[in-house]
Amino acid sequence: MATIALYQDLVGARASFQRLRDAKILHGWVDGLDGNFVTLKANSAVVLAPGDRFAFRSSCLSGDVAFEATLRQCGSDDGVTLLALASKGRTMLDLEEQTLVFEVDGRITSLPVSGDPRYLCLDGTACLGDDGVEASLRDISPGGLGVLSPSPIRRGESVRISVFTTAGRVVGDAEVRYCRKVGESPEAYRIGLKLGELDRVNRARWNSLLGRK
Repeated sequence: MATIALYQDLVGARASFQRLRDAKILHGWVDGLDGNFVTLKANSAVVLAPGDRFAFRSSCLSGDVAFEATLRQCGSDDGVTLLALASKGRTMLDLEEQTLVFEVDGRITSLPVSGDPRYLCLDGTACLGDDGVEASLRDISPGGLGVLSPSPIRRGESVRISVFTTAGRVVGDAEVRYCRKVGESPEAYRIGLKLGELDRVNRARWNSLLGRK
């Protein structure tokens, strides 16, 4: 039987996982694969406990992957860490640092790509709009990016962007798909941007960045 470790394209990818006993849907980033174990960085304040079972679905560059898995480790192994963070009003960015370890149960199903696969990417910055507001890169996909910005931008607005990464500078236009306040800080907004058409050079650089993840 194939193990989840064969699907190395999943490392860094965004994953959705639904708890089977109550249908709670959570999200996280695949941090590593080892045999039939999946390690995630989670971003949910829902209290979890070892033994909880989940149905997973994740999109990666080569296609979607679906499977069921059992939570084996969660913070301090009993969910107390996640509960404590949530009770103190910690932000989504803090909660992304929580490590969850799952063991895959049964069959792993490979499916065609159903959307725009997203990968965690924290090693770049982006300048947004005519004012050149500097934002931190959070995630990337073939068709867009997510950033953490000190200033909000209205949904639907078109902005000129410059993204500086290990793969070089990428310049183009993008549409703001969402802008959400993060936590209690007065200067923290999560902004999702859909890339417009990129010229040949900028598309090659963006694809190179995706290849490096």
